[in-house]
Amino acid sequence: MKNDCNKKDLILTTFKQSILKDGYSKVSINSLTAQCNISKGSFYTYFSSKDEMLLTILDEYKNLLKRIMEECTEKSKNMDEFVENYIKYRLNLNDEELEFELVLANLLKNFENVGNRNLYKLYKICDIHIDTIELNLKKYTSIPEDQIKTVARIIEGIRIEFHFRDTIEINEDFFRIKNLDEIKTLLYSDEMVKNRELVIKSIKKILKK
Repeated sequence: MKNDCNKKDLILTTFKQSILKDGYSKVSINSLTAQCNISKGSFYTYFSSKDEMLLTILDEYKNLLKRIMEECTEKSKNMDEFVENYIKYRLNLNDEELEFELVLANLLKNFENVGNRNLYKLYKICDIHIDTIELNLKKYTSIPEDQIKTVARIIEGIRIEFHFRDTIEINEDFFRIKNLDEIKTLLYSDEMVKNRELVIKSIKKILKK
């Protein structure tokens, strides 16, 4: 049983690394089995297709993100604390979280090859952020019910814009998603720390209007 778990984890780990290196559309089961040094028959013991592997990874990330958002909410005693915790959680990721985020960025780049089931899963993962912000807005602010979702989207939009621009390198002729080491260097830089504080102050100011 342990060997089975280890082999399944190896396949998923190799799959994620291959997505980050080559992009989802270019990853094949042949290349994965070769890298993992396993037979195709062994692969199909665990997964029926590449799409099923991706669904498993997205479920893993959904569960991880839900735990993070629940912890963020539990640690917050008011809206200011939630804003601080939320931005710091989402802009100060550990290696596992960063890897998932970069996989998601690569999937969005290759969304036409992802398939409807997995695209829907991606959409629902994004909802976790909005739902968490809405929950705390309802709990700690007097914003009218019909405006809660809009405000939640504004807050998440600020976070996404800030995060997305630091994840990619782009010009007129070139588009590249940065690798894990590049993002880690950026996240822990003095400039990023200052920028996080600016984002937090900006969101707090919006909520006080």
